[in-house]
Amino acid sequence: MRPLENPDIKEAVKIIQSLGTKHGAETVYRDWCRMFALSIANSVTPKDCDLWKQREAQYLEVIGRYDKDEIDQFPKLCAHLTLAFERDPYQDYLGCIYMELFGGQKKLGQCFTPIDICKLCAITAIETPVDGEIKTLADECVGGGAMMIAACWWYAESKVDYQRWLKITAGDVDSLCVHMTYIQLSLIGARAEVYHRNAITRQCWDCFVTPMEILWPMKYGVKREDDHKDDSKETVSIESLIDKRE
Repeated sequence: MRPLENPDIKEAVKIIQSLGTKHGAETVYRDWCRMFALSIANSVTPKDCDLWKQREAQYLEVIGRYDKDEIDQFPKLCAHLTLAFERDPYQDYLGCIYMELFGGQKKLGQCFTPIDICKLCAITAIETPVDGEIKTLADECVGGGAMMIAACWWYAESKVDYQRWLKITAGDVDSLCVHMTYIQLSLIGARAEVYHRNAITRQCWDCFVTPMEILWPMKYGVKREDDHKDDSKETVSIESLIDKRE
């Protein structure tokens, strides 16, 4: 089934278009993705810490633009997207919705790659995954995360647990892409750190860590310090990234 043919995605598009009559469909879409990403992130962030408070304030600022009846539609959008992933998990639903409704951002050279092409790239570019080998996959212009989703699909097709053996590091200069990628990788249970940063200047404004990345040591009984011993020694906390974003 093509992503836009999924009944839950059809319903999500209708809701965005309906709310868009007053606020503008693209504004609604961006606000939804931002709030959904903030909600997921705060679900795995210690409550009342500085980072949690910052994201809670951002969420309340966005949701405050809508009246009660409109606010009730956003949980429905989240539910429809979640159910779509339950039906078929390895799709770029958010990218398809965006391209269908608005097209890409010409000034950023944005055009989200169709998931079928991404899957072909995964097959040809990623050596056949081997159970027991931890691999790191990076993309500094991640878009909606379709390439990363395709990589997870390739692991699943190869009967290798990507939640255990694949670590994703992604980034994008567009905060919307960061939110889209973070949401979708969270919903398929991928281990990932998604950065809002400029790949050229390396200026970083934010970092979102998926729930599976947080829960990974507990699920598999692995000590955090044993993960990626051969990777770069540089370790940056989420809080430090937030503090330095100015």
